[in-house]
Amino acid sequence: MDGLCQLGDCRINFERNTDRRLIRYGLGWQRYDHALFVRSRFATSLKAASNNEGGGGAYMSPAELLQIIENSEIYSD
Repeated sequence: MDGLCQLGDCRINFERNTDRRLIRYGLGWQRYDHALFVRSRFATSLKAASNNEGGGGAYMSPAELLQIIENSEIYSD
């Protein structure tokens, strides 16, 4: 079953839900920093790295992560 999950939307949902879990567990800024670092290595500009132009797909972009972090109660301080 796990192998079949790699072939379709199941993998995309799994990866995006993992990003959401990390944010809920208090690791949102670490996930954001990692996403920005990885995408900046492959993107043509920092702007492209931080938004959906920087990849999209299974993993949330830094812009998507930041939006969830900013709307999360645990990061309201």
